[in-house]
Amino acid sequence: MTWYVYSLLSAVFFAIYFLIFHKYIHKERPLEYLGVMSILVVLFSFPLLKEVSFSHEPLAWLLMYAISLLLTIFFVCIALSFKHLESSEAVPLMNISLLFVVFFSMILFGEQISLKNLIGILLMVAGSYIVEVGIKLQKLHKVFHRFRQKYLMYTLLATGVSSIIIIIEKLLLNPEILRVPITAVAPDSLYFLTRAGMAVNFILILFYQHNFTRMQHTAKTLILPLIITALLNVAANYSHYLALREGLVSLVAPIAALSTLLVVIIGGELFHEHKLKQKMIAVVLMVLATYLIIG
Repeated sequence: MTWYVYSLLSAVFFAIYFLIFHKYIHKERPLEYLGVMSILVVLFSFPLLKEVSFSHEPLAWLLMYAISLLLTIFFVCIALSFKHLESSEAVPLMNISLLFVVFFSMILFGEQISLKNLIGILLMVAGSYIVEVGIKLQKLHKVFHRFRQKYLMYTLLATGVSSIIIIIEKLLLNPEILRVPITAVAPDSLYFLTRAGMAVNFILILFYQHNFTRMQHTAKTLILPLIITALLNVAANYSHYLALREGLVSLVAPIAALSTLLVVIIGGELFHEHKLKQKMIAVVLMVLATYLIIG
């Protein structure tokens, strides 16, 4: 399969993942929920273990552990954000990362995108914001005015962290781009080792806070949605790594942003019948954006 097929699959898996994650994060404390989920993610990643290599240079290990730390920060911020905001409010704001990812991929990796691709990226960002605020500029002003709220700031922090993660992942998957003296890390190894590191991080945090009893309670009461969430996490991120290995960062990330549209449509928290025009404009823009990016 080509990179954009993997990226589209990743967008679908991420959308379903975010919806389930948002529904159940309200029922438990974020750290305990994330602790159990991260352990399950590692367990469900064990089929990848036969392809995982542990022979990596010190710099590669350092970068992978940096990713695991950033993932820990990302999920804590997202959990706090989702716990107090609607998914259709938080997820579109995360698409600000597209602009950062495209900019840094062009500067660091020398990626060149056509005018058509650039228009597609801008349309994707525009579509994601029409999903959230509609087409009136005064509504957009209200959203930026609310950035001072604590939980929207968590969303923005998660956005910045996710941008850094994508850049480091691309560097590990294709180190020859910047002539970094390390061997390329396979998607299987990158996913398993970084998620194992993230699980260790959450276990250490919970151990420090003496919250293992609470984590056991979370595992018992929400085991089924946690299993589904963990499986979707594996599928979404592994598809994303396959796309990232074969495609340009500046094009893979915008396609993944289609998950925004799916979150809002499936979630049904923003769209009502009187917002059908808003919904259709967003759909048209994001579908057109996908065509321009892939084409």
